[in-house]
Amino acid sequence: MKTLIQKIAVVVLMAVMGLVSGICMAQNKITITQDGFKYVGEAVDSIPNGNGVCYYANGNKYYEGGWKDGVPEGMGTVYYENGHKKYEGFIKGGQFNGYGVYYYSNSGPKEVKEYEGEFKNGDFDGIGTSYYTSGALEYKGSWKESYFDGYGILYYENGNIEYKGSWKKNEFDGYGILYYENGNKEYEGKWKNDLSCGEGTTYYKNGNKEWEGTFVIITDKNGEENSVLDGFAVCYYESGKVKYRGYFKQGWIDGMGIMYKEDGSIDKEGEWKDDKFVRSVKVNFNK
Repeated sequence: MKTLIQKIAVVVLMAVMGLVSGICMAQNKITITQDGFKYVGEAVDSIPNGNGVCYYANGNKYYEGGWKDGVPEGMGTVYYENGHKKYEGFIKGGQFNGYGVYYYSNSGPKEVKEYEGEFKNGDFDGIGTSYYTSGALEYKGSWKESYFDGYGILYYENGNIEYKGSWKKNEFDGYGILYYENGNKEYEGKWKNDLSCGEGTTYYKNGNKEWEGTFVIITDKNGEENSVLDGFAVCYYESGKVKYRGYFKQGWIDGMGIMYKEDGSIDKEGEWKDDKFVRSVKVNFNK
């Protein structure tokens, strides 16, 4: 996103320095040609200032808009070589800065927005909205250096919400809710690096709770990070009935707990170790 505008500026500055193949002046307008590229527009002392247009070798527009001291500045539009828009909006110092719209590089008959919102030094940065190639809404919220960063809402292409909450560099981070494509919750709680971490609840696709407790992140023997339960938690059958109430240790049932049958009767009650039932004892939770 940054190099296109900068390339235009280099071509024009080379022309001013006399390093290009052609330069013509007419009143306050200038025409510059180099390697098939052409600039036509306003100038002051042979330097583009005001409005001007730069063209590809095939004759299609490359850039059209404001200039200041030989560099694109102000409102402008950048085009792909096929003639479709690439960017339209504010430019400062030869880079996309401020509010603008960025388009996909498709060759179809219709231009499709990729992003609309705030830019900073060529990146999506600030509040903005991105779209799927179909034109459907993809994400709406805060951005930083072209990453989802801050609060935002991610959508499935069918229009249902996929996730809403806090982000950090395109990963779920902080409090947020993840949804199944059918619209029911999949997880609600705290996240870190795209993994559930802290107080949270997972759900079955039918909307009933699956797990409820505190999640921690551990690293397995293959070096991969996983999110597991640790501390007091409750597990549910898909029907919504309680399956287990008790303690976990890094993903294993460990400590005092009660395992229930789906009809509500107690299956096992007592102490567990590394996911194994070790002894029967009456359990009294204050939760």
